[in-house]
Amino acid sequence: MRLSFLGWAIALLLWPSKEIFAQVVRDSVFTCSDNCCCDIAVAPPAGVMISHVHRKGEWMLSYRLMNSATDGLLSGSSAIAANSVFTNYLMLPSSAQMNMHMFMAMYGVSNKLTLMTMFNYNSMSMEMAIFSNDAEHNHSSVAGKNNVMQTAGFGDVKVQALYDVLNSNKQQLVFSLGASLPSGNISLQGNSNDLVYTNSRLPYSMQMGSGTVDALTGISYMYHNRKIATGAQSTAVFRTYNNSVGYHLGNEYSLQAWMAYKYLNFLSTSVRAEYSVVNKISGKDASLYVYNEPSANPDNYGGQKLTLYLGSTWQIGSGIFKNNQLGVEYGLPVYQYVQGIQPRVSSFLYASWAFTF
Repeated sequence: MRLSFLGWAIALLLWPSKEIFAQVVRDSVFTCSDNCCCDIAVAPPAGVMISHVHRKGEWMLSYRLMNSATDGLLSGSSAIAANSVFTNYLMLPSSAQMNMHMFMAMYGVSNKLTLMTMFNYNSMSMEMAIFSNDAEHNHSSVAGKNNVMQTAGFGDVKVQALYDVLNSNKQQLVFSLGASLPSGNISLQGNSNDLVYTNSRLPYSMQMGSGTVDALTGISYMYHNRKIATGAQSTAVFRTYNNSVGYHLGNEYSLQAWMAYKYLNFLSTSVRAEYSVVNKISGKDASLYVYNEPSANPDNYGGQKLTLYLGSTWQIGSGIFKNNQLGVEYGLPVYQYVQGIQPRVSSFLYASWAFTF
């Protein structure tokens, strides 16, 4: 409900005049084959990072906020009770929030080649329930949310090249290739408020980066007309060697498809489905005691997830907001399968801004 109110509030702020409705602008992504009037290309959803190349000399700056929340625990695809977790671990995660602030710049070297760089700032907070001796007697957890793990910092920097294989009035096919550079800290320690990790290294999921140079690949297809855009994308992250701590994160694979419909000249709505696979961690951090809590155990990483998203995008072709684009997208996992014991992801939220010049 709050997302709906937010969407309409932004729409009212950006409502264009009749003159703006009457003005047509050159398509910023696709090229017209004749001198007809071109509408603004229907934008992809807010959560789609790479979908097209830019014209020669064109820049795009963008910011995205990605929030994910967890609630409860899974073993495989089934919910698991706290009591069964406490048979092997001293603590368990009761809930968590992660915010990723992503800043991206893209530049069109030519009409076919675009270069991209992206860095992010992450903040994570995980509330932990601690085992109580009373639980051994009454077979119930009396532990509260009495320990919080928190981290924040810059993540790994990503650089990529996008090459346009097919670009017509209505279609684009883009290959992307690049690397993730190990700029994120992988040796963050708990603070004085952390009852378990004080002055010791935090678990894998609380670190800012992978600690390795990782290969990034992708292929994106998009079909567009004046009212509808559909697209599909496949991406992968490959990690092949251990970092300085003694492990490497698992490879990541993603396949997604979306459709967006522009029912006003400046406003579209989208639906998106994303299926992702993450492999298990290889190696381990020898400083972590695996029975502290599930995230300290490298066997509790990796899995599969299917998420459905609903979003809206606002695009203005002229006036004070010309060449700006705002988007919001909300997602709910409809299927999750995890290796070992892991938090259950409850929701995703994307908010984006992009400016092309």
